[in-house]
Amino acid sequence: MLTYTGIHVTKEFGAPSIVDIAVQSMRLLRFSGAGDVNWPIGMHMLFVADLVVPKDDPWLRLYALLHDASEVAVADVPRPMKTAEARTVEDAVQARIYASLGIPQPSEEARLAVKLADFRAALAEGTCGCSGRGFEYTQTNYLPDNVAISILREYLARFTIDDAFRPEGHWPKAYESRVRIALREVQQDRYHPDQGVAA
Repeated sequence: MLTYTGIHVTKEFGAPSIVDIAVQSMRLLRFSGAGDVNWPIGMHMLFVADLVVPKDDPWLRLYALLHDASEVAVADVPRPMKTAEARTVEDAVQARIYASLGIPQPSEEARLAVKLADFRAALAEGTCGCSGRGFEYTQTNYLPDNVAISILREYLARFTIDDAFRPEGHWPKAYESRVRIALREVQQDRYHPDQGVAA
């Protein structure tokens, strides 16, 4: 495939740029577009970055902002439909994105922190109409996460799909800016959480 900026990405080589991720992730809808709200992957990644804990960890913020970045090349395939081969390709593209940005793969601890924030985001998105109707009834022991729902409602109050789809729109630019800021923060951080030593 060719990305928005013209980078060739295949199963074997290539990685989308920050601009590609910002623009394309705002054009790909979560939950295969099943929600009452057209909710893009890019908005989801911004939301997950707001939920990741601890909030003052620049590495976690960066990994949260990029956690679904590979989907701009492989699409957002709903979990029940994703094959083992599709997961392998997605993981390979994600690894190349990290390498192209000069950052290491997340540690297992970082992966778990982002996964928890991702799960909280998905539940709030399901509650607020970003997924198919009845989402909360498909979740075992579902309890509303009022903090996540409140943050999502703030986004939804400001969000328009037109402002997300346009490359110069507010949301692609906001996403790109937050990723660049997070990259600067981790570059200034002397320690990578995986190694515990000066980078």
